[in-house]
Amino acid sequence: MRILISNPDTIGDVVLREPLFRALHDAGHELALVVSPLVQPLARVVAPGARLIELPMSVYSGKIQPDDARLDPVAEAAAAFEPEVFVAAPYTWTVLEERLLAALPDARSIGQAGGKFLDPLYGCEEEVGAPFDEIVRVNEDLHELRKSEALARTVLGKAVQLDEPRLVIEPDQAQAADAVLGPLGLERGTYLAACVGHHGHTAIRNWRPERWAHALAYWMEKYDRPVLLLGAQDEAEVSREIADALEAKGLEPRHWFGGPEGDTLLMAALLDASRGYVGRDTGPMHIAAAFGKPVFAIFGGGTWPRFRPLARQSVSITLAVPCSPCDWRCEQRRSHCIKDVPLGEVTAQIDRFESGRVEGAEVVQIEPSRAVLVGLAGDAAKAARQYRAELSVARRALNEKDEEVRRKSMSENAVMQRLDRLERALQDKQNGEAERRASEVTQKLSQNTQALQQARQELAQAVRRAESADQQRSTLAGEVEKLRAELAEAKQQAEQQCKQLTQQRDAAEREAAALRAKFAGVDLAKLRESLTNARQLAGTVQGENNDLKLRIEQLVRERRAMEKLADQRLVAVQALETKLGELLASRWRQMGQRLHMAMVLPWEEAERKRLVGASTNGQHAG
Repeated sequence: MRILISNPDTIGDVVLREPLFRALHDAGHELALVVSPLVQPLARVVAPGARLIELPMSVYSGKIQPDDARLDPVAEAAAAFEPEVFVAAPYTWTVLEERLLAALPDARSIGQAGGKFLDPLYGCEEEVGAPFDEIVRVNEDLHELRKSEALARTVLGKAVQLDEPRLVIEPDQAQAADAVLGPLGLERGTYLAACVGHHGHTAIRNWRPERWAHALAYWMEKYDRPVLLLGAQDEAEVSREIADALEAKGLEPRHWFGGPEGDTLLMAALLDASRGYVGRDTGPMHIAAAFGKPVFAIFGGGTWPRFRPLARQSVSITLAVPCSPCDWRCEQRRSHCIKDVPLGEVTAQIDRFESGRVEGAEVVQIEPSRAVLVGLAGDAAKAARQYRAELSVARRALNEKDEEVRRKSMSENAVMQRLDRLERALQDKQNGEAERRASEVTQKLSQNTQALQQARQELAQAVRRAESADQQRSTLAGEVEKLRAELAEAKQQAEQQCKQLTQQRDAAEREAAALRAKFAGVDLAKLRESLTNARQLAGTVQGENNDLKLRIEQLVRERRAMEKLADQRLVAVQALETKLGELLASRWRQMGQRLHMAMVLPWEEAERKRLVGASTNGQHAG
């Protein structure tokens, strides 16, 4: 069976539909996908073997109509495929689906009950019914993977359970990624791929750049993780600001930005070679998750939680504001749901992420502080006042339009009245009233004469005003000359400063050239390798030093314990000697008493002789 699927969305949406495409292909069906030029390279990886029909423009605009000539090639290619089933993949359909339905009247059509896409910049049209033969009814907040599961169940007519998206990179793209990583000094599986930049339209969906800089610095300093900043060219400016902030802290982030569309396949290969993903809700986040990489993402409330990652190790952080979800039609002064995510909570989750305690797809919903809630309420009141003012302006414009219509109507009535007067004048002329008309002309001539006199008076006044203006012009001319002199002096000072700056720049360039010549032969790769080896050696030496300190402390404790034990044993020996002497003396005297003899112990006799000798020596000395 041939199945045509419309995908007017961006990278992340198409990656999340990979399980849908895989299930339909495994069931033996032939697929054709309508995708934008940005998505086409990745679509060949997401849906291998599917026919691709290019959608040349974005259809998410209220100005585009189903009969737009740019949709003609798309409708022709879709009809040439001769699909038996047409599936509208997005939750809300657009003019693309309306045009394809008109071009495929015989195909069975399946879509979701999200209604037609509404562009708030071009008013609200009347609600229209779903144009599909079969409508899949799911909750809008349901995850996109579960929506795809409901579509697959309807197409195949049986129970279907889709697993997580899976992608496999081609070998030539892996080699291209290695060619990029080599000059950057990065190795596979060691660096974090960080998508933290934005352009004008996605700024509302991103965390504050200065907080990204603090969070990445915390990650790099505490866990020694290399960081590669990724993104398209239009995101490079903000990403480089973050890189400059990191370099100011003495860190060395790397960065890679592809062509205008980001070189999608090469970016995918760099994500596949990374250790994990960190950043905002982007298409690259879903690519990294499909490669099975750990994901650390900060979300806003615009489409929460439809697009959170389902990786086996992922953390999705968001602020649970009461105005979520808003489909990113934010009415606040700023998008509090992501801008006010606290830095301390993010660094705490980084510690959990690095500790390996994250299991499965975890969600961290932070309760907003009182300050955030007050800001939300204040912004809502301000938005209400602004809406009231805009409504007042719209009402005033409507009233002016009504007044213009009324004036136009009055003007038409005046024309009719003039025609009536002309007709009456013609009748008067025919009735001989020309003499009365001549009198009227004379009266008008008199009025014109008075008007001429008044005009002469006004001309005289104008002449006097012109003379006064000449005087003012002379005064202004003097002031202009003075300003010119000041400007010439300022120009001279600016030239002197420019000359000084040029000299300073030349000196800086000479110094830079000298430094480049001095370090021209330095092998940065070898120095990085030596630095890495030195860090490893320092770590080894530090570990051995810590081991020696622990062994010395243990030996000191053992010596003190042995000394204490020796003292205890010495006291015990002395006590035993005393008891033994007393015992021997007691038994010796008891034996002397039985023999009726005065028994003296040998050491007592020796002690007596020593005392007698000492006494005798003292007498001789006297």
